[in-house]
Amino acid sequence: MKKISGLVFLISLFLTSALVGAENVKLVKKTEIGSETQKELVFISPVQVKSDERGNIFILDARAPALKKFSPSLEFVNQIGSKGQGPGEMNAPDYIDLDRSGNVWLYDGGNLKLSVYDNDLKFLKAVNLEKTEVYSNFFITREGNLILAKTAKVSDENIFYEFSPEGKLIRSFFNFFHPFAPRLKSPSEIVNFSRYISYFMNRTAINRDRNLIAFSFLTPENPYKVHLINMDGKIVRTCSNRIKNYDPGAFLEYLKTRKKPTDLFSLYVGINRILFTSRDLILVQIRIEKYDKGALVSTEFYSDIFSPAGKLLAEHLVSERLVGIDKDDNVYGIKEEESGAVKIVVYSLQVEK
Repeated sequence: MKKISGLVFLISLFLTSALVGAENVKLVKKTEIGSETQKELVFISPVQVKSDERGNIFILDARAPALKKFSPSLEFVNQIGSKGQGPGEMNAPDYIDLDRSGNVWLYDGGNLKLSVYDNDLKFLKAVNLEKTEVYSNFFITREGNLILAKTAKVSDENIFYEFSPEGKLIRSFFNFFHPFAPRLKSPSEIVNFSRYISYFMNRTAINRDRNLIAFSFLTPENPYKVHLINMDGKIVRTCSNRIKNYDPGAFLEYLKTRKKPTDLFSLYVGINRILFTSRDLILVQIRIEKYDKGALVSTEFYSDIFSPAGKLLAEHLVSERLVGIDKDDNVYGIKEEESGAVKIVVYSLQVEK
């Protein structure tokens, strides 16, 4: 196995954190993964990072396409990935999750299918879902069933769909809409409301015990809300925080009138990622786009962290765009070098009393 190039160091870096309550929460940078010369360490567009119970790390690169496995010490182990529609091939892979046996399940939105690999990334089988959609996330339940989230647009549609491991539809649940989203009666109406699509799109995550789902819309209200949902589809708690200088009504007015952005807003906000830690803390990463005279001048990412009860513990933790968290609460972000090279930055999420 080849050792990852890069620094293996620990920098105690308080990342612009404003702490609330009795716990001190910080992100501490540990190392970087990536190389411009070692083929197995070249990344193009990593979209998700997951780990198994032994600490092995799996990184999904959508545009390569590739699924790479690393050891717990971040040594490269293996990778698969070839573009196509055949067994084990990928088109536009989006999401991965691992079952209790350590098998890796990969949802490929380009091929609209699920593929299953063993822990060494050997192809096992493809699963054809009874209800074929373009799904927006994918989880495996405690019982081994499959839950896929979709962008619900029609008023009677549910967001989550549960399937058996063989792909048979068991149920759908959670009918919930953004307050700014138009209520459509049929899928064909989306043609006239396509500019509202960010109000339909969602961000979701499942906790380590597989009994709680976090849900938010891509374009939030202010204060933004992340709802925690039990497996019966009921909202049990809500995490919320206000975003400074963000006027969601201005963006809605822009969609309605199609005026130039310069006339209405200078800030666009999106929920980039929701992650659960091993202690059921909820990390919510916000994407902030700043505009000047209609031109995008900067994009920033910061994270808020909530307790399991929904209490804000820390806010405005600045980092790269996040793509995952492992079993030891190491958080993975994406950094683009000036050369165009893509690296994965690894942080340790530390919580101290």
